[in-house]
Amino acid sequence: EAARKMEEEKEKRKAEEERRVAAEAEAKRVERVRVEEALKMKAEQEKKAAAEREKVEAARQKQIEEARLEAARKMEEEKEKRKAEEERRVAAEAEAKRVERVRVEEALKMKAEQEKKAAAEREKVEAARQKQIEEARLEAARKME
Repeated sequence: EAARKMEEEKEKRKAEEERRVAAEAEAKRVERVRVEEALKMKAEQEKKAAAEREKVEAARQKQIEEARLEAARKMEEEKEKRKAEEERRVAAEAEAKRVERVRVEEALKMKAEQEKKAAAEREKVEAARQKQIEEARLEAARKME
């Protein structure tokens, strides 16, 4: 009877030890699964954070490129504006020179006409003077006769 009780007690302790070992193994397995899940979640969060950083950087690069293109477009517009202003200035100078040339030509024509009229007037006066001289000479010749 005592041997049987000792055997039962031994079996009982053995079963308790097996339950304890099994419980520890289960606790270790549960802890390992919890750690693996936590590591998976952390990896997913890091992956999402990296994707977000890439998205933010791509948006920043896009803004930089858009700003660069806008600056280049404005520079090109300013260049075209300066070119158009220069063309207008050159055209205005050319027109002013043309107007001045026409004014000078008109003034020279008027001067030439005035000189022509003055020469004709001088010729007319000289012809009248010559006629008077001739008439006076004829008159003197007649008186002498």
